[in-house]
Amino acid sequence: MMNKYIEQEAIHYCNEVPFMRVLILCASYRQVKQYIDDFIRLVSESELECQINLSNSEVRFPNGSHISLGFCSKDLDVHKYAGCEYGFIHVDDAIESDFIGNYIVSRVRMRSDKIPEEYVDILPKFSYGSR
Repeated sequence: MMNKYIEQEAIHYCNEVPFMRVLILCASYRQVKQYIDDFIRLVSESELECQINLSNSEVRFPNGSHISLGFCSKDLDVHKYAGCEYGFIHVDDAIESDFIGNYIVSRVRMRSDKIPEEYVDILPKFSYGSR
């Protein structure tokens, strides 16, 4: 089961901040699938009007926000995220590579004009922890 706090936080930001991009990064594709199952369960139990794209491992919201679930099982996998920027990134602690962690932290950025006033002191955000 996914860390409920991270799951709820990601959904909260995507509901509240238009065009918010969230990345939850796992150590393996298998973990991504577990996270997707958790999001499917959470969305089905709520009144959220979001769509889950299984082939892209994404949860999309009507306001243009989305949660991407990805994985880095080796250092070279970080290049999938080159040129991307996210308002919130959570890295699962199963990823033990310092190179991956340092590279992903550089993807946490957001144009200040896209951040609602009440979130200016919070976003962009990076977190690290376990499921």
